[in-house]
Amino acid sequence: MSEKATQAGPAMVPNPELLQILKVIESEPSLGSRVQTLSPGDVLLNESDSRQRLWLILDGTLRLIKTNNAGERLRLDELGPGEIVGILSYYTQEKSFFGVEASSVSRVFSVSWEAFDRLKDEQPTLYKLMERRIRESFTRRYRRLVHLHLEMDRLNEALRHERSELQTTVQELERTRERLVHREKLAVLGSVLPGIAHELNNPTASLSRNADYLETILKATFVSDTSDRAIERYWEAGAEAPLVETRRQREQMDRIEKTRPGTPRPLQRRLAAIPEALLAELLAQAPDDKALVQRLHSFEAGRFLHTLRSSAHRISRLVHSLKRYARSTNDATEAVDLSVGLRDTLLILSSRLREIEIRYTPEPAPPVRANEDELNQIWTNLLTNAADAVGEGGNITVTLNPAPGTGQKSEQAGVLVEIADDGPGVPVELRQKIFEPNYTTKGRGGNFGLGLGLGIARTIIERYGGTIAVDANEPCGARFRVWIPCEDSAVDPPA
Repeated sequence: MSEKATQAGPAMVPNPELLQILKVIESEPSLGSRVQTLSPGDVLLNESDSRQRLWLILDGTLRLIKTNNAGERLRLDELGPGEIVGILSYYTQEKSFFGVEASSVSRVFSVSWEAFDRLKDEQPTLYKLMERRIRESFTRRYRRLVHLHLEMDRLNEALRHERSELQTTVQELERTRERLVHREKLAVLGSVLPGIAHELNNPTASLSRNADYLETILKATFVSDTSDRAIERYWEAGAEAPLVETRRQREQMDRIEKTRPGTPRPLQRRLAAIPEALLAELLAQAPDDKALVQRLHSFEAGRFLHTLRSSAHRISRLVHSLKRYARSTNDATEAVDLSVGLRDTLLILSSRLREIEIRYTPEPAPPVRANEDELNQIWTNLLTNAADAVGEGGNITVTLNPAPGTGQKSEQAGVLVEIADDGPGVPVELRQKIFEPNYTTKGRGGNFGLGLGLGIARTIIERYGGTIAVDANEPCGARFRVWIPCEDSAVDPPA
């Protein structure tokens, strides 16, 4: 090592303590020989090196290098004049944890651990200066460690924020994908609807014609087989009879048991469907069980044929709706008596609602202007949802009353239909969401409807100037409220 390389000029080292250290080194030839010069890239210390030495950086910069498990060399820190290398190994007596190499032309003062310990007695001034540099190096590195942790926290927070944004983006992409899949389903459905409608139309027309023909034959048979022409009244009563509430049915059965003890329970249940006044007349006037059953058969024939004809009519109109949907057109509205649509819907769903107690209390109400088929589909949707919610043994209450609107519609006259159940209810946070398109709380198994029921219901009701909402039914369950303006105050939906 040349003399020029071992000497340092004061102008190159502005740190006062380093100037003192250099003076001591230059005053002692034996110490000056321990100064070495490094070129950029020169290795001062390898990882796991066992060289028991300390290096004081006089000028230039050194970088700390650590190799990771992938074999990549990572730059951890950069040290400048006044820093000491090898402190950790000196105090722990362990091999070097880092590698050290020059990042610029640098000069370092090197001393062995043993020689450094002797400096305390041989060169007390140099020892104190070196000891102070060690403390300051430790302090500086600890501060850098704290700042590194703070920077890591900041980066982690930024990473968490980006992860949250990424998760939101992924969820939105998933929702978009589901919407695209749903639109594709609708496109496929629209392409096959004409064919489905055509296949349903012929048997439905045949069903309707046969129901009319069967009514003529059965009615003639019942009337011609008896001299009691009053039996026709039971036929007509069956054709017009509303659905009997479960509670009223039990009361009727108790009355039958008291009037005609020993009547089989299945027969009591069938007789209980007859309107109360007509049933009392039948129990009082029927001379024997044969006459009783004959009149019951007449009543049931009228009722079942009415249900058959109503079902065929609804299927026919549903086919018409499918065709209309495929063509994306709208039908004209008409004056609709909501009580009739609700009654027919309850009759058609009677098999599904058999194990549920139904209370239907309609009040006289003016007609509304709407499309009857669309309203009947809404009643079907709400009633089947309620049936799913309450299960066997549950309760559903259907009410119909004239009522004014709410909010900006408070001056309008209208009709309010409420369908309430005693099921688990709808959580507050979902009471708006359930009316969104594509939203459903049901599984993705065999439930037909593509999750459109309540979303389409709201669209239809709002098109007629009405409202639909859900709230809690006391003490438990859900209550759906559908309000539609009266015919004279309704606005025609856009064509």
